[in-house]
Amino acid sequence: MAGPGNILLRFSGVLLKLYRVVRAVIFNLLFLFLLLLLISPWLPQPQLPVPSQTALLLNPVGVLVEQKSTLTPADQLFSEATGANDSGEVLLQDVLDAIALAANDERITSMVIVTDWFQGGGFSQLRDIGNAIQKFRGSGKKVYAWGGSFTQAQYYLASQADEIMLNPLG
Repeated sequence: MAGPGNILLRFSGVLLKLYRVVRAVIFNLLFLFLLLLLISPWLPQPQLPVPSQTALLLNPVGVLVEQKSTLTPADQLFSEATGANDSGEVLLQDVLDAIALAANDERITSMVIVTDWFQGGGFSQLRDIGNAIQKFRGSGKKVYAWGGSFTQAQYYLASQADEIMLNPLG
């Protein structure tokens, strides 16, 4: 005959096994989630289709730089997690690559430059972008510039366009 101590031992044994299984499942799921989080930057991202008769929107937000300033690991993790460009910096090479790719892409027929959030850069950097815009125009494509108002750097970029649209109060 089973005594009360024997039933209590069996019940505690079942609870202990259940605890071990739940703990193993939770830790394995947590491990898989962290592993997926670590390898996700290297997974292929889906490419959005570019329809024909499309305009390239060149809308730099921040200061033009040749190399981004270093961030603390916490700041970098936060900006990647939120998807925000908190640094306020635009890589010159990214802009040049985008313009060069658009110049050779038959689906892109024009470029629209929006300078409202562009904070400027060095003259040599602006000249490099201006040269890239001129090559884009040389491929037979139109360039339009729009702004609420222009600083000197913004106007320099806008002056590379075929047509400049400015807010009347600007």
